[in-house]
Amino acid sequence: MTPVARRSSALCAILLAAQCFAVTGSRGVANGAPGPTTTSSPTASAPLTYCPLNAYVRELDDSRTRYAVSFRALETGRASGTVALWAGDRRFDVPFRDAVALDSRDAISPETSFTVRFPAPTELDGAVVTAIDEGGTLRPCDPWFSPWVRPARTAPDYRTAAQRTTDERFLSRARAATAISAPPAISDPVTCATPTRSPRTIRAVEPDRPRSSGTGIATVLVLLDPTDKVTWVRILRSAGDRRLDDAALAAASRSEYQGQIFRCRHVMGGYLFTVEFN
Repeated sequence: MTPVARRSSALCAILLAAQCFAVTGSRGVANGAPGPTTTSSPTASAPLTYCPLNAYVRELDDSRTRYAVSFRALETGRASGTVALWAGDRRFDVPFRDAVALDSRDAISPETSFTVRFPAPTELDGAVVTAIDEGGTLRPCDPWFSPWVRPARTAPDYRTAAQRTTDERFLSRARAATAISAPPAISDPVTCATPTRSPRTIRAVEPDRPRSSGTGIATVLVLLDPTDKVTWVRILRSAGDRRLDDAALAAASRSEYQGQIFRCRHVMGGYLFTVEFN
């Protein structure tokens, strides 16, 4: 999304959820780390069960028959469950086992994925984790968390050279992996007047600039519940000054947003709020 506020002291923006899980990094993946589990929103007034996994889908060739599916999470761990992949009014419920979901802050560890193969060209346009296996019990997730939506093919490419290199390595590994066959499609048409809506900022709060502070860019992860209430914030990328980070967290918490609608559902989601202190 485009910036929503531009002033002399700061620039604030809220970005689409699918972009918020590959930003900055700190530690490598820990094999055997606890897997993500269905969780209640940290500060919501009523329990809201969701699967804290963001699915991300990438085409592996021009045939549109092979796709790599990877996951990002609020913390690194392993997970099993079901990811739903949509192509128009068709849904493919794909089970996955022992997948590594990287922490949203981790840009160092190599991303892992599994490859899904379709018997005929299939243009996927949406994906979301719908269930997580907890101790042998498959538990559905409601509301869905941070769906992936296929970006427009004409969308600008903002990746750096290093990011392009990392992505090419990821795609090379995914193309070489043994693919699993997509399950039979399930008819799943949308049934509402507004099946999709992109998130946007209603009101971006100008952060209070601490005295005698420097410059920097702070990136904040903002978690919204299905009523668009801010339930949780954390720093994904520090501005290099604790005072600036605190100001960015406060601004992100006080700002107002309109969250995502995905296939007729107003979903819980994580978004990026970026503050640049000039």
